Amino acid sequence: MLILNEEHLTEEVRVRGAKALLAHDLLEDTTVELPEWARDPEVEKLVCGLTFTKGQDKYVDVWSRGEDVILLSFFDSVINLTCVGNVLPERMAYKKQKVREHLVYIEQRYPKLEIVKMAKAFLQ
Repeated sequence: MLILNEEHLTEEVRVRGAKALLAHDLLEDTTVELPEWARDPEVEKLVCGLTFTKGQDKYVDVWSRGEDVILLSFFDSVINLTCVGNVLPERMAYKKQKVREHLVYIEQRYPKLEIVKMAKAFLQ
């Protein structure tokens, strides 16, 4: 939901991005089909870009999926740093390193985003 508050992104990008982020979690974490609100062709394209199978590494594979997916994936990755649960320390270190790399890319393109500030705080 953080993307909806990003004043430095257009409303269209925020709404489409929020839908795609929510819908991709449905596909990755449940067995339900995409709801009607996520069936817009542009949203579905983003959902496909944000959805990774077990054999894929989202931190590596995201870079070939387009600018919009790279941006939305950053939101997802930063928020995932808050859900550590039973994550092994080695895996958490890997995630943080990949988010740091992603942060450099996003900050160059969108330096005023709140998610950039949040990422920096989580990575301290």
